[in-house]
Amino acid sequence: MGALEIVQLWMVIRPIRLLRNRRRAKRGLPPLEDSEGVMPEQANVTMQDGTQFTRTEPVIPLRSSSKMAVTGGTAILFLQLLQSMPWPWPWVDELLQSPAFASLFTLAVSYVTTRFTKSPIQSQPL
Repeated sequence: MGALEIVQLWMVIRPIRLLRNRRRAKRGLPPLEDSEGVMPEQANVTMQDGTQFTRTEPVIPLRSSSKMAVTGGTAILFLQLLQSMPWPWPWVDELLQSPAFASLFTLAVSYVTTRFTKSPIQSQPL
């Protein structure tokens, strides 16, 4: 079995999507994709105890760890841009060059981006 045949088989079966939809079904959530392959904006979910909720899909359909990695890399590039600029105040230059500021800046940008792109709270009973 060659690499092309493995890729073709993978695209037919799509095991990761199958596993994710099975986990979502156990939690009472709708599948990730409908028959057209479009993610639903909102879905009504009935829990095991009979309560119903409106489920809203995330703003950016990625896992939080993926969003944090991408924004962390972007924050590092932005920080390098800030460090390369000439500042008229010496204390700003010292602050931007410190390793502690670089770590805190990257962590803060990653955390804020991840928190603000989460799916909305789904506690609105129908």
